[in-house]
Amino acid sequence: MSMVTMNDQIDVQLDPDITPPHPYQQLPPLQNARISISGRAKINTLKKYLIMKLGLKDKCISTLSSKVVSSTSSPSSPTMIELACNGDTMDDELTLAYILCTKWFTSNKVLTLKYRLLHQVEEEEKKGKK
Repeated sequence: MSMVTMNDQIDVQLDPDITPPHPYQQLPPLQNARISISGRAKINTLKKYLIMKLGLKDKCISTLSSKVVSSTSSPSSPTMIELACNGDTMDDELTLAYILCTKWFTSNKVLTLKYRLLHQVEEEEKKGKK
């Protein structure tokens, strides 16, 4: 029998990137932006959480961004959102504990991640028009 401990919990602040390279990449803020989650959780898990909380599963990304999404990606795909820590985009397989230890260099114990729509949505649209 294994016991679940609370000592691997990390507080994460999820904020929208307010200065993305392209205006269509900006997403709205979450109502409850701070969550407590296992340090073993991966970036991909947070992306799925964001999709659910922002209601992107029920809406087409193109409605939000006025862009056409490639048919190779579903509108609710976690790859359509990117998360960054200190300006560096985080890979889907990185754990939050790893990011906290290697990327978060402030004394604040709350890991702050910025989210936005992936830049490649626009690039895929341009390819489709050629």
